[in-house]
Amino acid sequence: MNKLLQRIFGPIMHRMMGPPSCQELNTFLTDYLEGELPEDTATKYRKHLEKCPPCGAYFDQYQQTIDLARECRDAELPPDLVEHTLEFLRANRG
Repeated sequence: MNKLLQRIFGPIMHRMMGPPSCQELNTFLTDYLEGELPEDTATKYRKHLEKCPPCGAYFDQYQQTIDLARECRDAELPPDLVEHTLEFLRANRG
């Protein structure tokens, strides 16, 4: 529900309050990447990314992670790696 409220009221708040903060950028990053923000809000995000080196670096890493995950989606994992990982997860259940 919180995500729904952010989607509904986030763009309105951005228009009222001006440029997004670093925290706001992070909150709506997925929406920005998926092209789900209104164009004026997306423009404010682009400007923020251009002027804020930490957010720009975070955005680049976020995008690279998505790209790598897509590339690895069909990768064949060695069976011993899968078994070792499953054993680790079973032994470290919270």
